[in-house]
Amino acid sequence: MQQPNLSEKIDSISVVGRQCVAVICLERFCRKYGLAHPAITKFIDHVWKVTQVDRETFEEWEEGFRLMPITGQGEPFPKDLVEAMPKELLSEFDRLTQSVFETSATTWYCSNIEDTKNYLLKVLDVASAHNIPIPDLGFYVNPPIGHDGWGATLTDEQLQQWRNTA
Repeated sequence: MQQPNLSEKIDSISVVGRQCVAVICLERFCRKYGLAHPAITKFIDHVWKVTQVDRETFEEWEEGFRLMPITGQGEPFPKDLVEAMPKELLSEFDRLTQSVFETSATTWYCSNIEDTKNYLLKVLDVASAHNIPIPDLGFYVNPPIGHDGWGATLTDEQLQQWRNTA
C-alpha cells in the first residue's frame, strides 16, 4: 500500500534520487530475508554508482550492467544464487531487481521521467507487501534538474549519507 501523496513526493526527486530509494528498498529486502551473495552485492554496489555518473562516465556505468551476474534485465540468475535463495522469494526478487534497474534505465536513451516514477512505485509496492520500511523520500530530494532530470551528481559525503540510510 502506497503512502499518501507518494506520487507528489517522487516528483520532487531526481532520477538519481529515485534510483537510490529503489536500491535501498532492495537492500532492505535482502537484509530482511537474509539474502547474501556476491552477485547481489555486486549489483547493489553498481547501482549505487549512479550517484556519481556524469556524461563522461555514463556509458561505462551503463555497460557495466551487462557484465554482472545480476543484470536487472530479467536474465537468469547465477545457479548458486538460485540454489541458495528460498524458492518463494525468487520471483519477487527478480521483479524487484528489474524494477530497481528500470528506475533509471527508462531514461538512458530518452527522457521518460514518468516511467522512472512508475518503476519506483513498483519497488515501493514490493517493499510494502513485505512490510519493509520505505525510506523517507524527503531525505533524497535532489531536484530533477540537470541532464534530463537526473539531477546533480553527489559528492562522496552526500553519497555516504544516502547510503548509510539503507
